[in-house]
Amino acid sequence: MVWWLIVFFYFLRHIISIMVVQAGQLSGWPVSFRAGIPTPVWATTHERRNSGGSVTRYLKEVAIMATVPALSHPEFTFVFLAVRRTDRDARPRPVRVIADCEHAARLKLATEFILSFAARIPVKSAGEVVA
Repeated sequence: MVWWLIVFFYFLRHIISIMVVQAGQLSGWPVSFRAGIPTPVWATTHERRNSGGSVTRYLKEVAIMATVPALSHPEFTFVFLAVRRTDRDARPRPVRVIADCEHAARLKLATEFILSFAARIPVKSAGEVVA
């Protein structure tokens, strides 16, 4: 009868350790401004909230994300080999125009030139450093 109790408690110990799993959202995922209590579900603690300044950390992340400039329409310098429509003996020469897409760049030049696409170069922003 004693061996049965030993086997029972041996299996019971493994069953209990299997039930302790991590739950909840991973720590690296983005959260809302007020994410609830910062104590994770899987943590064992004697208090309901962490002693550290978790809300301050979230405020800093929001402030950093708000100050990062994001261009909704990036601009490019488009280079075309162009021949004037009025000059039949002209040689192709490079023409540059700044636009957000190739179609807009062609619209700017199409009335005056016959165009052949050559390159699309990103326009450097004011804060960008050229190495």
